[in-house]
Amino acid sequence: MGGLAGYGLGARWGRNIVEFRGPCLRQRQNVVSRAEAAYAKWGRLAVFVTPTVVSGLLRMKFSQFAAWNFAVGAVYVLSVGPAAYGAGQAVASEEGGGSLGALAAGLAVAAGCAVLAVRYHRRRQASRPGTTPTPAGEGPRASKR
Repeated sequence: MGGLAGYGLGARWGRNIVEFRGPCLRQRQNVVSRAEAAYAKWGRLAVFVTPTVVSGLLRMKFSQFAAWNFAVGAVYVLSVGPAAYGAGQAVASEEGGGSLGALAAGLAVAAGCAVLAVRYHRRRQASRPGTTPTPAGEGPRASKR
């Protein structure tokens, strides 16, 4: 519910807040331009790393935002919860495979989400007109030895 409220605030008053003359005007405008660049590069995946107000401010389609915001919440609950529980049990010196299993499960969910995000981003880049997909290992930082 908090994410949907943040989206609504951004959609309704976001531009007014950003363009309000006063202290930190240039910084607010800079933040919005960086958010626009993140959405241009990552598309809907940017919902994972930006505040919900930004999605409303940038006028992301509400139905898409709601679905992606649900995915963000699900990944958070299914990765951070078990990982934190398992780490807490391990630090408290609780013996048992359950705590390590919970830690491993949470980390596996997080890793799986990261893999799916990279695959989604690559497919999105490949479907853009005028771009060619970059094979794995041949990115701009890769060096050939």
